[in-house]
Amino acid sequence: MSPKTIPVSPYLIISAVTILLLAPFLGKAFHIDDPMYLWTAQQIHKSPADFYGLVVNWFGYLDTMYLANQNPPLSSYFIALIALLFGWSETAIHMGFLLPAIAVSTGTYALAKYYSSPSLLAGLLAAVSPVFLVSASNIMTDIFMVALYTWAVYFWLKGSNENNWKYLFFSAMLMLLAALSKYFAISLIPLLFTYTLIKKRHFCRQLLFFLIPVFGLLLYQLYTQALYDFSLITDATSYAFQIGHNESALSFAERTISGISYLGGCLFAVFFFTPYFWKRKSAVLFSGFLLILAALTTFFAIQMQLFNTDWQSQPVISIALFLIFLFSGFQLMLMMIKTVLEKPDAEVWLLFFWFWGTLGFAVYMNWTISARTFAPLVPVTAIFIAMQLQRTNDFNYPFSFNRLLPLILSGVISLVVLHGDTTLANTQRAFANTIHEKLKSYPGKTWFQGHWGFQYYMEKVGAMALDQQNPAFSADDILIVPVNNTNVSLPDQKHFQLVELIELPLKTLSTTMSNQYLSGFYWGGHGPLPFSLGKPQPEKYLVFITGNYTDQQQAIAHYNKLITYSTTLKQP
Repeated sequence: MSPKTIPVSPYLIISAVTILLLAPFLGKAFHIDDPMYLWTAQQIHKSPADFYGLVVNWFGYLDTMYLANQNPPLSSYFIALIALLFGWSETAIHMGFLLPAIAVSTGTYALAKYYSSPSLLAGLLAAVSPVFLVSASNIMTDIFMVALYTWAVYFWLKGSNENNWKYLFFSAMLMLLAALSKYFAISLIPLLFTYTLIKKRHFCRQLLFFLIPVFGLLLYQLYTQALYDFSLITDATSYAFQIGHNESALSFAERTISGISYLGGCLFAVFFFTPYFWKRKSAVLFSGFLLILAALTTFFAIQMQLFNTDWQSQPVISIALFLIFLFSGFQLMLMMIKTVLEKPDAEVWLLFFWFWGTLGFAVYMNWTISARTFAPLVPVTAIFIAMQLQRTNDFNYPFSFNRLLPLILSGVISLVVLHGDTTLANTQRAFANTIHEKLKSYPGKTWFQGHWGFQYYMEKVGAMALDQQNPAFSADDILIVPVNNTNVSLPDQKHFQLVELIELPLKTLSTTMSNQYLSGFYWGGHGPLPFSLGKPQPEKYLVFITGNYTDQQQAIAHYNKLITYSTTLKQP
């Protein structure tokens, strides 16, 4: 694009769009696995060299952090730095994480520019992808790693083709940092090694730079082995395989179908660009074929009752989105194959391996199907889409209405999904504050099951996570069980009575974690959709009281008496 076409720097445009999309959600409550990274950051403040030297209750029992957290600590060091400078508030931490989010969208632009594809379009595509926006609104390691991953690829391509040793060295350091953010980024080493062999067609001195991330990871492994007497990298690999392939795990067919659906939903912009992907003569043929394939897959899932779901009772919107996501996922896969067949050079092969390697890991190797593991596909998919549009249409100048409309539609859907996820996160925080206000003068202790962001806020108001291996209840203690959470189970009715059901409405039109809508952005056990649209059910919390009661009514009367008494004591 010439300066006449774009008077403002594309980097500024893409950065501004990314900030504008995420700014309304900077106050989002810490969510899902965010607390693990926060607690590690707090430990780093206490002992920077002993980052996992703490004990947590994350699975319903006490465990060391190096066993509970299957990720390396670099992003927690980033959180620790932000907190040191600006404090531990949600807004401060989220503002700091705007930097890696901007690095992903601008990195996609830089990489697309290297490929001579519509680069501004690619950068904006990355910014409006549902998986990008939702993941960037959290402080987990995914977007932090993708930022380093993308720029590592960019500088390796630049350095390799310009024979620039500074770029190659910088890329090698970024590979190491990415791998120390999330172990998946170790895949950069074989990816770029293979690219270099295809490009150079022989072993060359450039390959020696791969020794930097290899030896860096080896030192990390030796250091953590000496510190914790435990192999962090190898254990993370075995954990993903063991948990992902136990008896309750998804079948091969369920993983495959769910993976295609997640692919199409996480990168949903591909659906809105469908009319532009194919030349007019072949558009009907390709679109019709993909639609039939998606319909047959949907029919197969319903007939085989996959995902332990009664499909007849599911909302129509969920089934419709399942069909659309499958269509979009199949379209992306076909596009990748078509591109490499038309232009089988080393650069396209790199994108091809990046796409299929990430997809294979996310679907078959990770411990669960999760939209988070599809985040590394954001840059490569945006570039592939831009390349396909360039071949079939004149998309070098994206600022006309028909060019902007698919981006706008994708952005609107992504914001609706992000609003739903933020509402869910904020509800956990709101409940913790509500129950604390109600029970802060209650004579018994308050325990809870469940984890994620819910745990962070419950502990913040003084409640205690239940150690299911060593419970320590006393008479009149309270146990709170969130229904929509992890590692929860109903307590023994001999010693617990349900005394209250608290429901908090979710004022949103989308959901990322709901059995009702088959949506499981963070955990595919909910269903084959990364998100769904519709009015979700209220969040439900069960309140139990400990003690020996003849029936539930006696327990409720005693509970209300204690609540009334404690409230009276608070009054002046």
